[in-house]
Amino acid sequence: MDALKIVDELQYKIKNPRGRWKDEDKRLVLYQNLLRAEETADKALSCADDLRILYGWLKNDILSLFGPSYADRQELLKFLIEQLLLREVLCKHKIEPVRKYLENHSDNLLEFVPIMEMYFNEIAREYEVPLSEVLSIYHLKSLPLSSKRRWQKHVNLRERLGEKFYG
Repeated sequence: MDALKIVDELQYKIKNPRGRWKDEDKRLVLYQNLLRAEETADKALSCADDLRILYGWLKNDILSLFGPSYADRQELLKFLIEQLLLREVLCKHKIEPVRKYLENHSDNLLEFVPIMEMYFNEIAREYEVPLSEVLSIYHLKSLPLSSKRRWQKHVNLRERLGEKFYG
């Protein structure tokens, strides 16, 4: 990040004054510049943290095969786009293209979800089990085989569904 590099350079100049920066009055300018640079760096880091969180939501909740319903994903994507728009002023050249892409392709990005939901409903009808149980089995597949939680859920589902359980 450029802001962090500037902070480092200014700190170095303050600690190791050379040339015109040896004069105490001139170093005051460095201190003022350092304060502004640190403020800019803090904003940049905060924005980067926010974007990391938003990316996690996009990857793990909105576009993941194992995630919320179509309606919930649409709302999450809409919220994510709004949040990107709010942060666009901080780094327009990088955030705007991503936001516009998500905005323009939101329907295409989530196209797979209604199809999956249709299949889940068909499975629930065919095996005469509640849709929630079909979804529980599907979500079970998202947990690692080595996970204790997975096997606890596996046993629980097997007990509830009996012969209808294919885990």
